[in-house]
Amino acid sequence: MTPQLHGSCFCKAVRYELDSLDMPISHCHCQSCRKVHAAAFVSTAGVMREHFRWTQGEALLSSYESSPGNLSHFCSRCGSHLFSERAHQPHLIVRLATLVDDPGV
Repeated sequence: MTPQLHGSCFCKAVRYELDSLDMPISHCHCQSCRKVHAAAFVSTAGVMREHFRWTQGEALLSSYESSPGNLSHFCSRCGSHLFSERAHQPHLIVRLATLVDDPGV
């Protein structure tokens, strides 16, 4: 399957590709998202783990448990927050601002 979307951190040291956005786009207004992005909200979408692949710089990722059981992953060089996950869930929550390609929605 040919990847449909590519993404990266700000400095482009960490890159990924995904086959599709598997869940609707949402805009999270929680205190954690507002603080980490220094914005009123962050746009996200769920992606099934099997549809997501690192293509560069995975070793540069750092993680932070932003709330119990929720790991936030970001580039250790530029600080871009790329996605978050809960280990027991089959999907990741991707930060749409890190997409290079237009998701078309």
